[in-house]
Amino acid sequence: MSSFIDLLEKCGQRPQSPLGFGAGTRNDKGPPAIALIGRVMADALAADAELAGGDVDALLVVVGKADKKTVRSVSKAAGKRLWGVQAGALDADGVERLKDAGCDFLVLDPGTTSAAVLDDEDLGKFIPVDSKLEESVARAIHDLPIDGALFGAEALLPLTVEKLIDLQLVRGLIDGPFLVSVPQEIARGDLLSLRNADVGGLVLDLSKSDKIAALREAIAGLPRRPSRPSSPSSPLVPHFGTAFSAPSHDHDDDADLGDDEPDF
Repeated sequence: MSSFIDLLEKCGQRPQSPLGFGAGTRNDKGPPAIALIGRVMADALAADAELAGGDVDALLVVVGKADKKTVRSVSKAAGKRLWGVQAGALDADGVERLKDAGCDFLVLDPGTTSAAVLDDEDLGKFIPVDSKLEESVARAIHDLPIDGALFGAEALLPLTVEKLIDLQLVRGLIDGPFLVSVPQEIARGDLLSLRNADVGGLVLDLSKSDKIAALREAIAGLPRRPSRPSSPSSPLVPHFGTAFSAPSHDHDDDADLGDDEPDF
């Protein structure tokens, strides 16, 4: 299983409290509320390997083609960091080269990526989506071995109620980890709204800017989302909406109905 997918599935979870002696001395903060993914061009990463040391949870390297030279330079620069690739044309051979080099996940270009790539079970696979995603297309995505989506929208921030609704409409159609492309600077209120919209990761341009460290600190300061009880028999519902209650019955009417005996 992709380590990146595993990370996203754990994001926002409360760390387990230790039991027994020494329970109060453990200092395990658990996974972040939202993962940070630094996006960087392959050429830029090869020219400045220090970029791989940025304060992010994973690297998303943008490449044109997964040829041997490019894959080798990306692998060398990324080192032991968790990394994936956003590529144009990808085929089964390119995927094998990426896997052998340590790549963990892919952001696919559906127009140029070979369908055979979807058969690989070791790599996490994401597909780009936007606010125009149709329900019929989302159903087709669900039927494919795709793990999640990367939502891209121009001028998403600062969030308005209308933009948040657009985001939630798409989020509700995607069953799996949900990434959103954002700038390096995000207001705390917008960050909280994205977290509450069940966004698992933020994709931002990777640089030496201290803004990434500030964003990391802001994420660490977010309150944990309260646990919501769930029932396997309960249908899935939107994240927000109007709660409806069933009409109440008059107790006297119920009593009268119960007292009537059938005539034989």
